[in-house]
Amino acid sequence: MRWFAPLLLCSGCGLVLGLDDYRGGGEGGASGVQASQASGTPTSSVGTGGSAGADVSGTGVGGTTPKMLGEACTNGSECASTFCVDDVCCAQECSAACERCDAGGACVVEAATATCGPYHCDGINPSCPSSCDATSDCAASYFCSVGITNTCDSTNGASFCNQHADCSSGDCNGGVCCNTSGCTGVCRSCNSSHTGFANGYCGLIDVGDPEGDCGALCTGCVCQSGQCVAPS
Repeated sequence: MRWFAPLLLCSGCGLVLGLDDYRGGGEGGASGVQASQASGTPTSSVGTGGSAGADVSGTGVGGTTPKMLGEACTNGSECASTFCVDDVCCAQECSAACERCDAGGACVVEAATATCGPYHCDGINPSCPSSCDATSDCAASYFCSVGITNTCDSTNGASFCNQHADCSSGDCNGGVCCNTSGCTGVCRSCNSSHTGFANGYCGLIDVGDPEGDCGALCTGCVCQSGQCVAPS
């Protein structure tokens, strides 16, 4: 007498499985029931479990949750705000020269110690200054051309000269090449021994008449705060 394994009914799925099939099936469900082999011996097998579905619980790129303000980032696409500034998710673009994004994700003005090109930020405005009142307004290796251009000028690359053609800037003043052109007029020089600043920086001559500017205008006149004055 031939014995058959008891059958199990899968309610609602329209399948009839043998006990052996049930025991051997994976979590992916009863799929792939095979037909009888050519020998006529009834056989069946249950397919292996299917792969788990992709996580779609998030709303960000690749199914991940977008990062909130202040969280570390490398790209704006990681942030809910779409702005990644100074390696954190920021509330806005925050792209002015004297702006930065703080640890909380807020765009704030840089402190006055921060630099932008040849200038220090003023600690108030997000944009970089374009003029100066003193050398303290300038970054390292720059000096404020007070009373002349009122800009921060570089002192790099200054060299001695005899005429304007000797200088790449086209300006020879006080026997030294000025870093920028325009150092003209009396009591102005690019020679450090005449101004107290580094060679190449256009500064005012405060004492004496080392370059003879004032003596050509009046007898005994000297430079004082960038102007020729008569002796007292």
